[in-house]
Amino acid sequence: TNPSRAMAFFCKRWRRRSRLALAAISLVAVHHGLRSFAVLGRNIPSLKALATADLLNRLDNSLEDMSTSERWRIRFEEYAEGLPGSRAISREGLRSSLECTESFCLAEPWLQEEYVDDIMATYASNSDGPARLEYDDFLRLAKDGHLLSQGNFDDYEKTFARLDKDGDGWLDKKDLMSLFAVLGKPIEQSTLDTLLAQTQSQGEQDGKLGFVQFLHAAGRHLDLKQTFQLLADKVTGRTSQKREAASASSVQAPYGQVTRIRSEEDLDALVAQGDNVVVQLAFSWCKPCKKFAVTYEQIAAKYNKIRFVKMIGNDNESTRHYGKVTLGAKTSPLFIAYRNRKLVTSWSGINEQRFHENLAEHFG
Repeated sequence: TNPSRAMAFFCKRWRRRSRLALAAISLVAVHHGLRSFAVLGRNIPSLKALATADLLNRLDNSLEDMSTSERWRIRFEEYAEGLPGSRAISREGLRSSLECTESFCLAEPWLQEEYVDDIMATYASNSDGPARLEYDDFLRLAKDGHLLSQGNFDDYEKTFARLDKDGDGWLDKKDLMSLFAVLGKPIEQSTLDTLLAQTQSQGEQDGKLGFVQFLHAAGRHLDLKQTFQLLADKVTGRTSQKREAASASSVQAPYGQVTRIRSEEDLDALVAQGDNVVVQLAFSWCKPCKKFAVTYEQIAAKYNKIRFVKMIGNDNESTRHYGKVTLGAKTSPLFIAYRNRKLVTSWSGINEQRFHENLAEHFG
């Protein structure tokens, strides 16, 4: 039987799955050779069986893997440096790639230096000069599950919220002791004190951990996915605290462009004028923030009734206070919308469609 006739017959009979059928037959041809494929063509029912359960499942997995590989390639290029053919990720680029998802970064660095060094030493294959990750190295790292994704970030955030029983954004010693007990890993008081001391320089309250510090500490001592599975039953959201806006001043943010705001006081003064305001809270190390910069400017140019501003969260003490204390920001870029002097919504990530939807919902 002619293989082409067999393929045509198969696709005609199974039109609804024509794309998958073509791919499935291609896989059969590759694995078994054209001669074997011609033999298979004599028995259409056997092709039908192959094209249903097992082969289609394996094909779906292959297509999914291909899509994932493409995403990893894009992510590699975002952090790599150098000319085509010799691009690689430096240590600082590695840190950023580990601490960010595809669309946002945490509001402050959280991985320990030793962890970053260990990852670099484990996966870098070059023998000349400083250690760096080429694409194949980065691919192995990604397949081993070291990259932060939206899904596992959500799991970690829900775990933290479940532990934060009073909703103040901090875990105290009692919360942490309960966590280790539930996990079947009782911890001595002295060990817990050491754990807290290791992260205290990054925290703002003695003997407590914020979300970023929780990741920083738990990453060394806990399986966070296991933690989430054991604790996640019902998560109550935490309400954000708002500061009273300052009185109006001469702060200006012209329509149709993005204005840089360098202090929380200037932002309060702008919001106090009563106009519609959208704030982008970004950080200097945030690659997604930089990627979205041009798009943000283009969006600002399209709206003549909203003032668009940008604040760098690690610019100075005032901007740090706005991000960490006023907003309790955990990711960046974070967008905050004000209307009639009130904060009406906030969202994170660089999804442009979601951005426009939020503007339409809250500003009409």
